[in-house]
Amino acid sequence: DVPVRIHTPATAATLAGGGGPPSSGPAVTGVGEGRGLPAILFFHGGGFTVGDLDTHDRVQRMLAHHSGAAVVAVDYSLSPEAKFPQALRECTGVAAHLTAHGAQWGLDGSRLAFAGDSAGSGLSIGGALLLRDEDPDVFAQLRSLLLIYGGFGLRDSATRRLWGGDWDGMKMDDLAGFMDALYSSEADARSVYVNPLEADVRGLPPVFLRSAELDPLADDSRAFAEVLRRAGQEHEHREVPGVLHSYVHFGRILDAANQTLAEAALFAAARFAQA
Repeated sequence: DVPVRIHTPATAATLAGGGGPPSSGPAVTGVGEGRGLPAILFFHGGGFTVGDLDTHDRVQRMLAHHSGAAVVAVDYSLSPEAKFPQALRECTGVAAHLTAHGAQWGLDGSRLAFAGDSAGSGLSIGGALLLRDEDPDVFAQLRSLLLIYGGFGLRDSATRRLWGGDWDGMKMDDLAGFMDALYSSEADARSVYVNPLEADVRGLPPVFLRSAELDPLADDSRAFAEVLRRAGQEHEHREVPGVLHSYVHFGRILDAANQTLAEAALFAAARFAQA
């Protein structure tokens, strides 16, 4: 069993803290028609080795607050104890369960989105690709992917050399250490489910991409946006100026954090409204 925490918009509105009123945008429809709330499955960041439901609690509440959807936060197993693809399959397993049984929690299993920051972005895109290849019925319920400052397969880049240090645990050897903790073999490290820059991305749902200007992983998002563009896939990429990796955690003092979460939520809400 994989622990989850479900945030509904009503709960999130009182506890998001500093998030402001819900953003104006497409209304999430169908709740009064017996469909239940659409669900954003959220996979937290932390280099696959740290983080839990509590570290990202406010981020999850903000997404629910602004989207009008439920957010299902997934407490996947961490490395180095859990090796690839355990966490990935736990995340896709939750999606499959919601597709089949979401109504038990008032959720619409036909309207799902994946979201995550950093490592959680990797689980989001990797999970979508895995479902596309292995469980197309569940994949068909995915309406969008919300990817915030993720790593998508680069091992070296200009931004990895320019940014990161002892202050944020994002030096190149730190990044390599996260990957070493995740993989059991070199074959794992080459999998398209952790290197989506090498994947066939055709058929993916619309992708929301945000990168941070002063982040070692910024080039990953730029490169992945180009992969999506060349494949003709719907996506929205913007780089947020003047911020570091993990900036969405600082919404009480950083307007850009709240703006990014509101924009991601509205991106998902617009796609739910079309379903």
